[in-house]
Amino acid sequence: MKKEIQIKPFESLTLHELYSILKNRQDVFIVEQRIIYRDLDEKDFQSIHFWIQGDTPSILLAYLRMILYPEEKEVSIGRVLTIPSSRGKGLSRQLMEKAIEYWRATYSSWSLHLHAQEYLQDFYKSLGFEVAGPSFFYPDEDPLTHVPMVYKK
Repeated sequence: MKKEIQIKPFESLTLHELYSILKNRQDVFIVEQRIIYRDLDEKDFQSIHFWIQGDTPSILLAYLRMILYPEEKEVSIGRVLTIPSSRGKGLSRQLMEKAIEYWRATYSSWSLHLHAQEYLQDFYKSLGFEVAGPSFFYPDEDPLTHVPMVYKK
């Protein structure tokens, strides 16, 4: 079932939307996955935020951010999440497809890349991304192995 996708740059987010985004990122990445890292990395300011809203303003079902790097002419997708109760319904795929469509319409002359958690690389390959280097992890903050990937379609 297709859901409506919200798309906003940081400066257009309401306080409730921002709170919901940050709460859900914390719930998934810090609490559920036990990744100790600084989620508030100031990259949100230069990002376009995509999400699928739940039935109430405090709940979002899936989210990602698209970070813009104008100097390098690069776009990076990150913080892709689906809350546990909404997994397996294709919501992250919907968001990724919308983000790729947005990139094509707005930044197609820029490269598009992401750092996928290693166990999700087949998901990203199915969307047109290819592995662009060796696996890596940050031993002091993130125990999950990641793979750099670049969009090639």
